Amino acid sequence: MVEFFRQPWMHFFGGPARGSGGSGHIVRSYSRIVNGCLLGKDNILVAQHHLSECPDNRGCIVSGSMSCTVPAKTFDSLEDIAQAVTPSHAVVMYDGVHFLDDPRTPVFFDELVQSGRRVTVTGVTMRDSCTPYNFAGHVSAMADSHTYRRPVCNSRGCHNRASRTDWSSPRRVARCYGHYDAGSLEKEIGDVINGKIGFFRLYVGCMYAEKSEEMAQEASEVKGKAATFRCDYSDRGREDDSSLVTFNGTRIPAMMVYCKAKGETAEKIYEVVHDKGLSAVFIDEAFMYPKLPSVIRRLVLEGVQVFASSITTSFENGILPNMAELMAMADEVVDNYAFCNNHLYESCGDIATRTQRLIVSTDSSSTPAALGEKLLVAGDCVERAGSVKVSNVSYDATCRRHHTIPGYTKPLFELPPVSGIAIPWWNGQDYLSDIAKDWECKFY
Repeated sequence: MVEFFRQPWMHFFGGPARGSGGSGHIVRSYSRIVNGCLLGKDNILVAQHHLSECPDNRGCIVSGSMSCTVPAKTFDSLEDIAQAVTPSHAVVMYDGVHFLDDPRTPVFFDELVQSGRRVTVTGVTMRDSCTPYNFAGHVSAMADSHTYRRPVCNSRGCHNRASRTDWSSPRRVARCYGHYDAGSLEKEIGDVINGKIGFFRLYVGCMYAEKSEEMAQEASEVKGKAATFRCDYSDRGREDDSSLVTFNGTRIPAMMVYCKAKGETAEKIYEVVHDKGLSAVFIDEAFMYPKLPSVIRRLVLEGVQVFASSITTSFENGILPNMAELMAMADEVVDNYAFCNNHLYESCGDIATRTQRLIVSTDSSSTPAALGEKLLVAGDCVERAGSVKVSNVSYDATCRRHHTIPGYTKPLFELPPVSGIAIPWWNGQDYLSDIAKDWECKFY
């Protein structure tokens, strides 16, 4: 959990069952907060789904690697969690978010953050059918930071990284792509080609967070046959269809997918990969391509290394097309941040994880776009009714505290705001360093 920011925050900890360390992450966070005297035990609500409970340790979250437990309450509905939250709870941790099948789940955890809290959720992102596990991917798309762990495959003699869960085993073990049975999907696609192991890395963040820049640097260093793809919905570098241009001015060769002009879909990427025998692909603005999740799923199972970059939420704080499924499918999520430069609040400079749309009037003054304004979305080609022209729109990167949406309706849940408890601003760099050391001891 990135704990050195001074604002409400949500961290998502994902990975396969048994070995990714989600429960250990909660135990570690809880211990650091309490032992460091940053908050008292009464200021932390630790909760779990009953299916996440360890049978031998009822009422506790157990970390096997650290032989530690923390007390936890069991809640299987969002209403039960909401009723348990008090004004003294500055931190809420929930283990087993993938078991919650209520479609309001991502909204609930986001509203917990909006009520002024630090929120940590852990969950398994994928079912054995290669589809997202309930709403875990949606919660991940709404989160501000992520940890995706890839333990060693549990198959005998295999040392590959695992990112999927074998649910057929009573113990629910972690598997790599080579030993993972995707059921009917794998039968449709075929076995992993030539024993190659695919991989999917996703760069996420708000606008101006240099996601494309980081991916472009990766593309310039990759060895083997590779290609970069961009979509004609993107305005950046529109004068040059043969290049990807980042906000920093970095330019690399790229192929255009004409989703807007010709109705092309991500199937074009799949065709190019096979025609040219590519071993790696780089995809900019992943939310813009129709059918992209299914294409990436096939490419990874066929041994291709896939890299993509995208924002995950719109200016309305809604999840963009493709992104919930892509967040669930990812083997690794790389968070990129900008600094809050929301001109409505004189650019506070805190860490930005949201995107603010501004409507620029003829006198150059700016007002925040209201809920329900025109939303340009590539995935399902939605254009809402509205009079706002694209030329009159600008964007700011903004922190959660300064993200403004006029017309935002009443929250779905009556969550009491934090009262009398200041969220501490502690140095999370030491915490992240501890995670890195723990990772090294376990897997290298």
